[in-house]
Amino acid sequence: MVLALMTALLAACSKPEEPTKTLAEILATNEEAAASVQKLGEDDDMDVEVVENTINYSQKLDTKMNDWKRKQYQKSFKNAFEAYTEKYVDQIKTIEDATKISGVKIHVTITDAEDNILLDQEYDKNGLIEE
Repeated sequence: MVLALMTALLAACSKPEEPTKTLAEILATNEEAAASVQKLGEDDDMDVEVVENTINYSQKLDTKMNDWKRKQYQKSFKNAFEAYTEKYVDQIKTIEDATKISGVKIHVTITDAEDNILLDQEYDKNGLIEE
C-alpha cells in the first residue's frame, strides 16, 4: 500500500517548474494519490481528512462512557497506538520523499459518542510529538 501511495505521489509531483504545493493541494489534483491516502486510514477504520500538510485520522466510537470507563479506554488507546508509531513514521517519510514536502504530520483523534477525547496524538517523521 505504501508503494502504491509513493508511485501516485511521484506522478503527481513530476512537474518541477511548479511551486511547492501542500499535500492537500497535491491530493486534490490526483485521484490515485488521494485514494491511497484514504485507504491508509480506512484500513484502520478511521475517517481521513487532509488539511495543508497534515493527515487527520479520526474515529468516533458509538459508546457512551462514564469517567472510569473513559480513563480505561484512554490508557488502552495510548498503549495500543505506541505500536503505530513506526507505521506512521514510515508513511510520513514515504510521503515526504515522494513529494519533497517537509513537515508532513499525521494527527490521530478518537472520541466517544459524546465527543470526549479518548486519544489525541500527532506524529511527524521523528515519531510521536510529545506535548
